[in-house]
Amino acid sequence: MIKINRRLEYALMILDFYHQNQQISRATVRQISGQLHLPYDSVARVMQKLTKLKIFQSDQGVQGGYYLIRPLSEINLVELSEQLENKPFGPDCHQGPCEHYQHCNIKTPITQLRSQVKQYFSQLSVAQVLMNQTQEEQNHQPELKTDLETEEQSL
Repeated sequence: MIKINRRLEYALMILDFYHQNQQISRATVRQISGQLHLPYDSVARVMQKLTKLKIFQSDQGVQGGYYLIRPLSEINLVELSEQLENKPFGPDCHQGPCEHYQHCNIKTPITQLRSQVKQYFSQLSVAQVLMNQTQEEQNHQPELKTDLETEEQSL
């Protein structure tokens, strides 16, 4: 019923990365994609979108990178999803290409369910979602390695 697309999934993974590594002030796309084992191009696109949404800001140069400028507690899940995808959150009988629309007998219940689900998720901040992870998941979060640490390990 609720489908989280890849872009939202990557955005949540990136936001969790910053949440788990609060001591890190900046990170490059290469560092993020490497630590999370995500495709570089996909992370770059998501970071660009999150920057346009005023969630991150970036600095160029040697000491550059992306840094969080908006608290996760101020970003709700519906807002993030709708802004990343440029479409309403959840299933919508009035917009989706459903071959059963003309003869559908559950349009009203689905619309009501969508409204209730959207209301629930609108009340959840990204911080709340990320803090509800199990202890086991938290213990397996990757830590950001500096370029120097990465070079030392490869030697």
